[in-house]
Parts: sequence; C-alpha cells; structure tokens
Amino acid sequence: MMPIGAQRAMRVLMVAYYFPPCRCWPTASARAAGLAAGLRYRGWVSVVLTRANGCPCLEQDRSDGMPAIVPAADVIRVGVRPSRLVRLRSALTESSPRWIGPVRLTWRKMVTAALLLSERSDDWVSVAVSEGQRVIAERDLNVIWTTSGPYRSIVIGRRLRGVTGLPWIADLRDSVSKRRDWAGGSVHGWMRWIQRWRRFPALRAAEAISCVTPQEAAIDAVNLRRPVHVIPSGFDEAEWRHLRKLTHGARRDGSAFRVLYAGTLYPGLREPDRFLDGVARYVAQGGDPATLRVTYLGPSGDVLVSAAERFGVRELIEDRGSVRPREARQAMIEADLLLAIVSSNGESGVPGGKFYEYLAAGRPILAVPGTDEYVNGVLASTGAGRWASDPAEIASVLRLYVEGWRTGRTQRRPLEEVLDHSWSARARELADLLDAVTGSARRPLAPTRRV
Repeated sequence: MMPIGAQRAMRVLMVAYYFPPCRCWPTASARAAGLAAGLRYRGWVSVVLTRANGCPCLEQDRSDGMPAIVPAADVIRVGVRPSRLVRLRSALTESSPRWIGPVRLTWRKMVTAALLLSERSDDWVSVAVSEGQRVIAERDLNVIWTTSGPYRSIVIGRRLRGVTGLPWIADLRDSVSKRRDWAGGSVHGWMRWIQRWRRFPALRAAEAISCVTPQEAAIDAVNLRRPVHVIPSGFDEAEWRHLRKLTHGARRDGSAFRVLYAGTLYPGLREPDRFLDGVARYVAQGGDPATLRVTYLGPSGDVLVSAAERFGVRELIEDRGSVRPREARQAMIEADLLLAIVSSNGESGVPGGKFYEYLAAGRPILAVPGTDEYVNGVLASTGAGRWASDPAEIASVLRLYVEGWRTGRTQRRPLEEVLDHSWSARARELADLLDAVTGSARRPLAPTRRV
C-alpha cells in the first residue's frame, strides 16, 4: 500500500516505431530511447511501445553500440506484418518475362506512390492501437506520447486518445508541413496536399505538439494555427563520458589533419560541393595536400567521391562506408575537425542527429553552408565551431584550423560546456510538457519553449 501523503509516480505511454536496437533511422531511435531513459529522473515512469520485427536491425546482430535494452524504461515489443501494398511491390520486383518489364515498372511506381500516400507499409497502426489500449488499462497510465517517423504515429495518438480519454502529446520531430519525406524521397505536390489534409485534422485532438527546432516549430505553428513546443534532440551524456575516458591519452595519428563527415548526403539538400570547392581552393592557395585527409562515414560514398573528382581532390578522400555507431563515435573523437553539411537550399532548423554527437565529441565543428540559423546559434553559444558558405571563406577557416593543429593550440572542449544539449536536459523539457498537459503542479511549464 502506498504511504499516506506519498505521490504515485506519473506514467507515460511512449509510442515509437523506431527504437533501439533498430538503426534504420538512428536519430529517431536515439530520440525515443534518450527521452525514455531520462524521464525517470524527472518523476516519470516510461512505458515504451515499439516493434519487435520489421527491419533487419531487429533480427540480426545487436552488438553494435545500439543497445537492445534501454535502462529505466519498460519496453513492450509487438510483432508487425507487411501490408498488401508492400507484398505487391515485392512481387513486382521478381523475375518476369522481358516483354512485361515496362508494365511491371509502371505498376511498381504506382504501388510506391500508393505506399507514400497511405503510409501503410505494415499493420503498425492497428497493432499499436490495440496493444496500447491494453497497456493503458492494465498499467493505469496518465498520458500518451507518440513520436513521428513515420507520421502514422499521429493516427495512433489520435485513436488512443479517442478510446482512452487520456491527454496526448504529438512529437513530430521534423515539421509536418515540409515538402519532402526523408524516408520516401520527393513527394508530388498533390500527394503532399492529401497527406497534410489527413494529418492536420488529427493533430487538432492533441493536447500539445512538439518539434525539434524553433524553425521547424514556427512552420507548423503557422499551418496548424496553434502553439508548437520545441524539444530538440541530444546525446547520451554517460556514453560520451565513457568514450572520452577510454580515448584520454590515447595516441592519435598526427601525420595529417583529419576532417570527418558522418551521415547521408541528399541531392539538392545536403551536398558536399561547397566544402570540396573550399578544399580545392585551400590546396591551390598553398595548403599541403599531404597533410589533409577527409574521412567519410556513411552510405553516400559514391556521391562524395564523384564530387571530389570534379574538384580535383579525390586523393584526399577516405571513404570508410557505413560503420557501427560505436565506431563512428570513436572516429568523431579522434578527428581534428568535424564537418556538418547542412541544408544547401537555405532551410534552417535541420541539423541532423549527428550534430549533437559532434558537440559531445568535443572537436571543432565546421558547418557548411552557414545558412542554418539554428546550427549557427548553437555553435555561437557553445563556442563549438564556425560556419562558412563561400569556398574562399571555407578555405580560410580550414587554414585557421590546420594552423592550430600544427601548433597544438586546438584542445578538446569539456563535455560540461554542452550538457544543455544532452538527453538529460531534453528529458527535463519533456517532463515539463508532460506535467503541463496532465495538470501536475510539480514543475510549471517554461513558456520560453513555445513558438
């Protein structure tokens, strides 16, 4: 029996399609896991509802630095089945007579468009609603939190709120008003209009909505005609303290100044051309190519190598391909400069999940181009790095950092300087929002995080 006067811990159902050890969308997995673990220290008990299957990460090797069990969170995993559309698309890729090849390709495009439009790659919505309803009844939960990626989480949140009556927080991560789906590629205007027509009414049922940056939240606040809260992404403080301790005093290869970029390159959105143009100018202005290396970690090595060949700096590129998360973090700590390639179309508020790991690594960061107001603001407030857009400016910044490397002036920044960007800090912001929608008086909602 609970002691008289004792306060029962508040409980939240966290619905997350992507969750460790799944790394198909690592930033989404890390967000759900980091917030779930951090809420424990803010007076909340997290019950996570996620998939048990549906991607290779959940069915293969898990010893890659993406934990299968998240401390301080009760994780419930449910099985999902691929939808008929997915099975049909798979059938259309099978071998068939040559004469029906064009017909098969046309049908495959139509099925792919239907998948993008319906967002039904499996039966996650029906499974999550059914299981969520059961868990809410059995565990006496107080509030529902869903995180997007995919946006079907909005449907799940709306339905669970309707059948249970519990308040619901819709975490959109990226703006729901954007004209591009990162997972599915470009979406035609009429398809985007239909998707917005389906999502916007559902979001009216939510007690609160959140995005990852002020710029993203501002877009949705206008379109949804309601306030949108800001809860950025972050990094695991305990993990990075451990990694830094392991590498403290370790010998590093000092024969070359190493620039590291980790992440996916997207044509028209995140492109390496400006940076490589700056590298070419640095070399043309007398920079020693023998002491400069650009290391790439990710699935877009062919894009980077092709661009490097156009600018005549192919010999400086080291393409290591996709590596395990722990290996990537180790490389960030050992690098001399971390390259953050942000949106080349001038869009602000899209730093990418690797940006926060860059902060935790403690090495200088160079953002290219220097058009993302959110990224520039974080770099300025933490002193973590610089930004540049013009190739001549990029060459100048490179020269500055290389000179600091040669003279030994560049030191690793203390982790304490960026703890405001850790998952612990983000969990505090989410706890404030949870308290506000449930009427808890333990902590008032900070008004500065509303847009």
